[in-house]
Amino acid sequence: MVLEIYKVLINIKLEPKLAKIIEQGINETESTKKNKNNNNNNNNNNNNNNNNNNNNNNNNNNNNNNNNNNNNNNNNNNNNNNNNNNNNNNNNNNNNNNNNNNNNNNNNNNNNNK
Repeated sequence: MVLEIYKVLINIKLEPKLAKIIEQGINETESTKKNKNNNNNNNNNNNNNNNNNNNNNNNNNNNNNNNNNNNNNNNNNNNNNNNNNNNNNNNNNNNNNNNNNNNNNNNNNNNNNK
């Protein structure tokens, strides 16, 4: 649109100085447009990068949380297993002690009966 107006103005034989000023204005307008587009593209790229970074950070945080939860679950399972083992050992010890006591009592009774 601007270029067409410029061409029409040149066609009606404007003074060279005025033609030069108009040409300069058109060049500045085109340049401004390009800069604006470049700025918009840069802003869009920056926004996309920021969004990607945020998504990556969120994913990393989620992964860390999942890992922590898994570690906690594993620790809890290990603790439970250890507790069960300890309980079993204690029960076995108690049973052994009871058996020993019973054997001793039987031996004592046998000796007394002799």
